[in-house]
Amino acid sequence: MTSKTTACGLFLAIFLMMTGVGMIVAVMPRHYVALSGSPHTVGSLAAAFAITYLMVQLVVGRLADRYGFRRFIIAGYFICAAAGVCFYISADALMLILGRLIQGVGEAPAWSLAPAVLALQDPVRPGRLIGGYSAVLHVGLAFGPALGILCRLIWPEESVFAIFAVLCFCGGWILIETLRADVPRQGGQGRPSCSWELPVVVPAGRNIGATLLGVALYGAGYGSFLTVIPVYLQAAKGFGETGIGLFFSGFYVAIGTAALLTGLLSERLGQRGWMTVGLAPAAIAIAFIPAAEGDVLIALLLGSTLALGIFGMSALDYLNTLATPDRKGTLSGYYFLAWGIGMFLGPLVIGGLDALAAPGTGLQSYGVFTGLYGLILGKALTDEDSVAPG
Repeated sequence: MTSKTTACGLFLAIFLMMTGVGMIVAVMPRHYVALSGSPHTVGSLAAAFAITYLMVQLVVGRLADRYGFRRFIIAGYFICAAAGVCFYISADALMLILGRLIQGVGEAPAWSLAPAVLALQDPVRPGRLIGGYSAVLHVGLAFGPALGILCRLIWPEESVFAIFAVLCFCGGWILIETLRADVPRQGGQGRPSCSWELPVVVPAGRNIGATLLGVALYGAGYGSFLTVIPVYLQAAKGFGETGIGLFFSGFYVAIGTAALLTGLLSERLGQRGWMTVGLAPAAIAIAFIPAAEGDVLIALLLGSTLALGIFGMSALDYLNTLATPDRKGTLSGYYFLAWGIGMFLGPLVIGGLDALAAPGTGLQSYGVFTGLYGLILGKALTDEDSVAPG
């Protein structure tokens, strides 16, 4: 099976899954409230997904390194299909919570293991394939809500859950046909041990822990764009329903575009160079969002999203180059664990600061802190670049 076939299969499968995800996220909170009668507990949907998504990251990465990526990635798609069935047949809110727990288990390998497979396909320039995968993933998320609206014009609202299940099942079947064998681990020396140390051979000067902290801050920014910032735009900037819908679509498209371009151009500045121009500018732009209006506000939203995408993609590419071929699955688990922790805890902290002080305080605090950290990390990476080849 050629690397082109493998990449095309992964791209098509993740597009189908994320299109389905985009369809269901727009209706799930409303469906939960209708079944539970309690809008105050709707946050449990996000919490349920986060619990299993974070819990299985390191486990599935380590197991994939030991036994092969193929079975775990394919299983993830069928697990998500089962979650869709659970959503569709749910007669109470607990069934929706159960479905979200199942969905977290299924999505974890789709997010973390596929980039590791793609990095093994092209160890010289992994950023091209990983960037393309991230771009397709986010295009699916942007396309899903629009498709969901069209489907709800024809069928009942809960039909989107069945469509999600079908899309995930089709994605899994595509991978059965395109991932016929696991990628050979060039340079790997048998199966890795069962230890849980950072799965990289770290030369002097490598900033692995610092980069993972940056990834967590990137995750906090990503999560804020999905939660805190839309609420703030509605409450403080007067955005209506159409404006918020355009904001979400623009966010996903911008993140995907940044990932694609960064992957394609990674050899120009190197991964460390792109990381340096990513995190701090994004945070600084976010810090100025509360004070901006009109076109300046739109420019800051777009610029910060692009910069976040640049950092996230280049950091994943950078860390993948440091992992030995038989440890890439575990390393991807560390990356997405750090990203997930930031994504789910960051908005709570930022929103909490807004509640304690004034709207916008959390975004400003995040921007200042993350901007300073981004400058420090950029300096460390620049120093590393001056003593180690990219």
